[in-house]
Amino acid sequence: MRRFRTTDPDFAAAFEAFINERRDTPEDVDASVREVLTAVRRDGSMLLFASDGYSIRLS
Repeated sequence: MRRFRTTDPDFAAAFEAFINERRDTPEDVDASVREVLTAVRRDGSMLLFASDGYSIRLS
């Protein structure tokens, strides 16, 4: 998590850089969700226990 303080000398530049960072597009998110749902339907909910806590391995 990032924190921005308006009192920091580089606030404007840091916040501008944050705003301009690439974010996942809805299409990217939709594709990822579809892949997870397909894998869970195919392999069952035990697939969720194969998670490393950050992402689900879909191999």
